Amino acid sequence: ELKDILRERDEITKDRFDHIIEECPILDIEKRIEMEDFLKISSQTIAERIKMSSEEIHDALLKREQDTSTAISPFLAMPSYTLYAFPNTTLAVFLATPGR
Repeated sequence: ELKDILRERDEITKDRFDHIIEECPILDIEKRIEMEDFLKISSQTIAERIKMSSEEIHDALLKREQDTSTAISPFLAMPSYTLYAFPNTTLAVFLATPGR
């Protein structure tokens, strides 16, 4: 609601990124988990959105992490992968409560 008020006040129009953020799933992981478990959860969540095999997404994310770590700090990582077969951008946000 606050974002809408600010957009209205400042005459800001929503762009493609705003729409992606508004539609993305946000999951709160309440316990410490290993990377493999996180990759399973995240690939299942993303697979539901883009109608793609969770195994294929899992393998792509794992390969990306093995090639180059997506860790930005001890508390933040941004696992990502470009799926050339899928033309649209999608995003999922995962909050790890124990990591806060």
